[in-house]
Parts: sequence; C-alpha cells; structure tokens
Amino acid sequence: MNYQNAPFPNSFLFSFMIVEAGNLRAKSPTLLLSYAVNKEYVLLSQDSENVKTYYKLSIDDTTPFTQAFKNSFIKNLDLQILDQSVLQKSKTFSKLEPIEEENLVSIGNGLLLLKTKQASIIPEILSETGSEQLILARIFYLLEPEPKPSDKSKLIVTLEVLIYDKRGKLIFAGEKTKTTSTYLPDDDLSVANFMGDVLMATFKGKVNIKVNKYCRPILFDSAKKLWLEMTEDIKKKVK
Repeated sequence: MNYQNAPFPNSFLFSFMIVEAGNLRAKSPTLLLSYAVNKEYVLLSQDSENVKTYYKLSIDDTTPFTQAFKNSFIKNLDLQILDQSVLQKSKTFSKLEPIEEENLVSIGNGLLLLKTKQASIIPEILSETGSEQLILARIFYLLEPEPKPSDKSKLIVTLEVLIYDKRGKLIFAGEKTKTTSTYLPDDDLSVANFMGDVLMATFKGKVNIKVNKYCRPILFDSAKKLWLEMTEDIKKKVK
C-alpha cells in the first residue's frame, strides 16, 4: 500500500504507520469513527489552444455509500457495529477540533478526518464509548481521460480502511481500487446547452460539463464491490 501517495493531504494513511499483530474480536462492539468521500472530482480536458473543458463528477447523496458499508461489512462480518450516536458519550471526542476539508463529506456523524496527533486518543474514545475496536474508512474517486477521439474516461475508485484495537494499535490496513471505463457525455448536456457553452467558451475559454448520468451509478456500484472485497480480507482478522 502506498501511504505516501495517499490522495488526501490530511489522510489518516501515513507513511510511518506499521500494522501490528492482533485480531478483531468477534461479536465485539466496534465503532466506525470516520467514513468520508470526496464531494466531487473535475477532469480538465484541453480541447484546443483556447478552450478548456471541465468534466465534473459530483456526489449529492451519500446513502449508497452507507448502504454499501451496511450490506457488506455489517452483514458479512461477525462484529457489533455501534451507531455513531455513542460518540455523544465521549468527552474526548467532543473536545476535538473540527477539521476543514472543502472537498470531503462525512458519511454518518463521525469525524471527517483523524490527524496524526489525534491518533493517540483512540484508546480514550474506545473506552468512553464502550467499544473494543475502531474503524476509519475513506472512499476516493477520480477520472482519467482515455486517448482521443474516445468520449470515454477511466473512473478510478479507491477504498481505504484502517482498524485499531482497544490499545490504540493499528491491526489492519487495507486498500482496494477498481477502474472502470465510462462515458463522459451526460443527460444534462442537451444540444442547446452545449452550443451555448461553446459560444461562452469563445469568450471565456472554458466549457463546464456534468458527468453524473453514467459515472455516478458506476461509482456507487464500485463502492459496493470494493466493500465486499475488503470484507473478505478483514474476515481473516476476526477471531
């Protein structure tokens, strides 16, 4: 796993982290402290010397990501996943300073990010919430162009998961990536709107195009499949 090139500058995946010996305790209370996804990704395409096209894939609803976690992780692992409402019991959690990240959205009510210096408080949060294990998860997606004249791109989705035990020791670190070829044209892109964009581009030098019709369903499906694959790896740690 390449922690150093993790997609987020404040990622909880750090290059110095070492996975220690240990197992997940079956049927034990487990806290999902952080689960986040980037709100959008913009692919810049230089169509000509004067015009730039921005293809924007965005997230309006995080429900599919929640369902992907519930239908694979919770359903297929013998763990008791605690509702994040238990965080109200933690004085340590309530004192944490919120971390600003414009392009990240939290799935649930947990932390958006966990910085390096905050990792030392994991045992306190677990003790105060009656948890035995703690999970951090992140989904990151991006678009990469395919060679012209193709109207497709590669949608690359990555799931990162870290699990800590009651001592605050990292006992699992996993990363799964899925790449799918997808169309860029979108249902929001009518001929009239496109011609209007082209005319505006003559003066402003750019065209903005949403790419949610084809890309977003693939993103949701990829998240589901990645959680299923990750669950199989985590099963090996449950005793």
